[in-house]
Amino acid sequence: MARDLETAIAEALRAAIGARGPIILETVGDAVHRVVGALRDVDVAELMRLAGLSRWRTLSQEERTELARRGGRKAWEGVPAEARSAEMRRRADVRKAKATDADEEPQGPA
Repeated sequence: MARDLETAIAEALRAAIGARGPIILETVGDAVHRVVGALRDVDVAELMRLAGLSRWRTLSQEERTELARRGGRKAWEGVPAEARSAEMRRRADVRKAKATDADEEPQGPA
């Protein structure tokens, strides 16, 4: 599972401080290397998706309508077919999981 960006950076900085003491001019290189190494474990695509969702929540209804109007084919322009198919499969899986969860009825005590 992908790690949260803030968590990855915080853990890398803690490791650098634990190994070398306070981050000062002489030890900043080690801290940078640790942070960059930690970022390799972060799922950038997931972060971008979450950033988009965050932006969507702040839009007014008019802005959402305009964005949806411009979406569709234009949104997928330049995206390779493999990436588009993978995203469509991911979305279908999410819809299927939500439908399955909604169909299940909570069971009371036996």
